[in-house]
Amino acid sequence: MPTLRTDAKLPLPPATPVDVNLTPEVEVIRQTMYSAIADALATPGLRQVMQKDVQRAFFSAVSLANLNVSMSLQSGNDSPNLISMVGREIRLTDLPGAYRTCITELAAIGREARKLSEEDDERAIAYVARGKALPEPRIGRVRKLLERGVGFVGADGRVRGAKEASGGGTGRSREFSNKISALSIEMMKLPAFQEEMLRRLVA
Repeated sequence: MPTLRTDAKLPLPPATPVDVNLTPEVEVIRQTMYSAIADALATPGLRQVMQKDVQRAFFSAVSLANLNVSMSLQSGNDSPNLISMVGREIRLTDLPGAYRTCITELAAIGREARKLSEEDDERAIAYVARGKALPEPRIGRVRKLLERGVGFVGADGRVRGAKEASGGGTGRSREFSNKISALSIEMMKLPAFQEEMLRRLVA
């Protein structure tokens, strides 16, 4: 799992349009997401996409950031209302409505992503025990779908993601990537993550 940078000093542009919901908790979310988005945009794959389709690159970056940040979230055992983001405790009920909805879904995605990763590890152990070649981790397929979209071409030259309804767990990978993409659509409606703000981030 990628390590999130907690010490990154990213310039935070003034919120445009004005984000009246910019509470201290939202500021933590914004800084954490900006760092993860910047990391995603710095990857070779998205740098190439940026040269051809900036909007797609931003959407893919937000989607990858959602996956990476979600896997780092820690939920309180006694209080599902409490999450920890880069060491900062945030109560979901303290967040403004739209942010609360998005972060609640982000936490749910994190739980599903960790479960998927654990299943990948268990499957890899079983394959090694039988002397079989390791299959591609499903969480890896999810990352590729988020970065490249449905129908990307894998290293073996086969088209991946376009026909995922059968076999190998690939349908589950596509379903999960669609869930993350749906969250990204909602996230990018928030003032802090609209395209203008992302353009300022990478300027």
